[in-house]
Amino acid sequence: MSIPISRVTICFFLSAVAALAQADRATLNGTVTDTSGAVVPNALVSATETATGSHREVRTGSAGAYSLSALPIGAYTVRISATGMKTAEFLTVKLEVGEDRTLDAQLQVGDQASMVSVTATASPIERSTAEVGGVIESHQVKEIPLDGREWAGLMALVPGAVDVGGGHESSIHFAGHSRDDTNFTIDGVDASGVQEGPQKTSVRLQVNLDSVAEFRVNVADYTAEYGDMGGAQVNVVTKSGTNQFHGDVFEFLRNSALDTRSPFDPSQLPPFRLNQFGGSVGGAIVKDKSFFFVSYEGLRQRLGATAISFVPSASVRSQVLATSPDLKPIVDAYPVGQIPIDSQTDEIIATNHNPVREDSGLIRFDQHFSENTTMYARYSVDDSLASSLNGALGSHTDTSIRPTNAIVDLTHIFSPRTLNEFKFGVNRSAYRHATAGIFPFAVSIGGTAYDSLPNSALDEEIGTTFSWVDSFTHTSGRHTWKIGGEIRRIRLNNSGNALDTTS
Repeated sequence: MSIPISRVTICFFLSAVAALAQADRATLNGTVTDTSGAVVPNALVSATETATGSHREVRTGSAGAYSLSALPIGAYTVRISATGMKTAEFLTVKLEVGEDRTLDAQLQVGDQASMVSVTATASPIERSTAEVGGVIESHQVKEIPLDGREWAGLMALVPGAVDVGGGHESSIHFAGHSRDDTNFTIDGVDASGVQEGPQKTSVRLQVNLDSVAEFRVNVADYTAEYGDMGGAQVNVVTKSGTNQFHGDVFEFLRNSALDTRSPFDPSQLPPFRLNQFGGSVGGAIVKDKSFFFVSYEGLRQRLGATAISFVPSASVRSQVLATSPDLKPIVDAYPVGQIPIDSQTDEIIATNHNPVREDSGLIRFDQHFSENTTMYARYSVDDSLASSLNGALGSHTDTSIRPTNAIVDLTHIFSPRTLNEFKFGVNRSAYRHATAGIFPFAVSIGGTAYDSLPNSALDEEIGTTFSWVDSFTHTSGRHTWKIGGEIRRIRLNNSGNALDTTS
């Protein structure tokens, strides 16, 4: 079944304060005054990103206010100068994803060539937005231990988050909303599951950890540009290359060497081995102009688990075959029991095998055509296969999913106060859940404690979204006009159950 859906969203916003940041970028704003508190009009405010040399500048208006919108996240050096005033320099002004950073400056009378270094401190009160949420910063992504290196576990650190168990996309809820109310984006374009909010099955490396620069979760009171779901808005920003080459390789190993038996395990402990490995590299192709970033992470898990099954006893088998020989195929499908439980039931202790393979990769290219025109393109993919083999009854289940996400972003600055950002994104999730059972239909013997005989089945789902997003911003004094829209094409192919189970 194919379900095509189109959706158009147009957002219009007028603010009497500084502009709200784009979902995956940041805004720097403030007021420039002299030592007497009088505003300083026509002061030059310039911001230079330390890592890439990207440069933006604007002049203050008649009220001494300035605003720099759609700045890439990162650390900046900010210089503010005016005629007859000493230049103020703020070092390492860090801008986080979705942040509206207020940076006021007080200039001293003197030679403009004189430089006064000022320590940039965060505002004690957020003055530009009433949003409730939080940012998981780059050092938290890098340093906080995570089970399975799944970035989504860090969402539990945000105000309003509740983890019902597991520490992944499907288990963390916000402010009383269901999991399907959460909207996921990567670099500002749709990255949610197409049929449900999270992906159809849990994946640890949808965006591998080394590719995440930081991410923001807006829980409440966010603006219209942050998404189209009623719950929290989760926006992941990926890393880009810088003027300095950086790279890393890693491998993590977990096994059962120090594990202990459970009360139900046989004398030999079920096997367990988990390897996670990968690396990343990024740098400049042309200094201050062209940058690249590439990462890969793989996961291999071999997990055994003790399973206890209940099957008909030898006496029941002989009785059924004597009275109802037509049921022989069903009786024979049950394996012979190992441990007698009662006159009708035997027990089998077997080892189920649950291997998992996952491969995640990302490549990103950034190009600065000029100080006024920049673009980047990014492609990410995660290929996951989780299997489950029932050691007693012999059924086998494979669950595969392949989330892919791509974006092209173009930003043009028409003037220091007017800019436009356009994004085109593709979000695709191919899901397949196949069970190779004993019969084409499930068999359950009512009124007994016997395990049901699993049936063969196939569920396939391929969902794709195409997103066209445009955001136009114009600042005039203390007023900012923003208008934007998104056209999203949604396509869902869903098999339901592709095998005939009515026989």
